[in-house]
Amino acid sequence: MIGLGQNSNCFSGRWLATPPLYFFKQDTATKKKSAPEGKSSAVLDHGKAVRCAYCKTVITYQGNAESMAGKHVHHFTNPGGFEFTIGCYRKAWCRIVGVPTLEWSWFNGHSWQYALCNQCQEHLGWFFQNTQDKTSFYGLILDRLIIEDGSNT
Repeated sequence: MIGLGQNSNCFSGRWLATPPLYFFKQDTATKKKSAPEGKSSAVLDHGKAVRCAYCKTVITYQGNAESMAGKHVHHFTNPGGFEFTIGCYRKAWCRIVGVPTLEWSWFNGHSWQYALCNQCQEHLGWFFQNTQDKTSFYGLILDRLIIEDGSNT
């Protein structure tokens, strides 16, 4: 698969900034601990940041990992023969592009669109939406992501 990254001029439009951390609101009544000295509360509340491997922009947090079809990590091959290992996340700060389609969807009943890094426009995975109840999640390509300490997700 050809990457839809920073060298591609396939997509036009505004580059979106990463949303502020208050996007992930936590119920303050259940929050018992405060962040240890030197640690941000975002790390304590949501796990380590999951970043774009190309530009290091925060894409999501480990705490947003989600199990789909019984597991978080999936291995798929697209119709072109390219293999992907993806992780499922309920929230991500990605630019969603393309017309939703059910064709070749890896998740039954879910349409998909491309998910690009908001900063560098690299193709990071796909946005999936259930066609019946409109629930959604992101399937992000794990070798295109890094976590805060630099290891692969």
